[in-house]
Amino acid sequence: MKFSWINLLIILFIVTIFVVIFSSFSYYFSKKLVKWLKNIQRIDNRKDLDNSPKLKEIVRIIKEVSRIYRIKTPEIGIYPSEELNAFATGPTSDTLIAFSSKLINVMTIKEIRGVIGHELSHLIHYDLRRILFIQGSFDILYWTFSYIFSWIIFSPKNNEDESEKGSERIVSRFLRLLVFKIITNFIRFIGLLIVLWYNRKRELVADLRGAKIVGIDNMMTSLKKLLELENKSWVVDGIDLTEDKNFQQGEPNSLSLLKFNPEKKKRGFLDLLRTHPTLEERIKKLENFKKKRNITGII
Repeated sequence: MKFSWINLLIILFIVTIFVVIFSSFSYYFSKKLVKWLKNIQRIDNRKDLDNSPKLKEIVRIIKEVSRIYRIKTPEIGIYPSEELNAFATGPTSDTLIAFSSKLINVMTIKEIRGVIGHELSHLIHYDLRRILFIQGSFDILYWTFSYIFSWIIFSPKNNEDESEKGSERIVSRFLRLLVFKIITNFIRFIGLLIVLWYNRKRELVADLRGAKIVGIDNMMTSLKKLLELENKSWVVDGIDLTEDKNFQQGEPNSLSLLKFNPEKKKRGFLDLLRTHPTLEERIKKLENFKKKRNITGII
């Protein structure tokens, strides 16, 4: 059986259509989905913000920075959670920045300023669109390669299969299927590592842009406060649970990669599976940058 370029083009066309549909759905419905799943309550349109100086200042900063950078002001929300986190999501014309209730309660407005700058940076740089594009591009390449490789490994050559006995043919097909699964899963894993690497890179860029928005000292204050609180939260009766080899990091925030708080501690090879750099790495990056240039921020 000869290789068919027409079939390859058809596969490429179908895969591209499905990837575009899925990516578009993720992009345009991410905000609605996360508001429903996280039970996010909008605060920027409330009339009683005078009763909460902290929330009022958060709304003021986000609106002012959005005006300066000429982006559409995102909706601002709070969701009930014991996690220390915040995230940004949504298409360019309909974005959202949400903060966990615990983050608002335990951090001062000065410490929250860095969180605001970081999340606004994601929206200013269209990071959700960037990440979906990288992921979608890899998915198209992956499925196209899978078609080509399946033809190479499963296409009979000169009817050689017919010369094999029944049991030999079953074993041969099983081994070819096993090789196919191993290689394609390995390629998908490599693609995952690329996407995660790119996301970690965007997080460092968001920290730097956040520093330019609220000042590098405020940015580092936010990260250091987060690190301090997380270290305390996993020390129970004098035992540091993060040092336990059986320690689990808890439920990841799969609703949006553009969050502020990274995963708990990982080590060695597992660091490659992070969506975010460690807090220690992010703080060190900013400290090194400050040695070259101190940034006071625009607000």
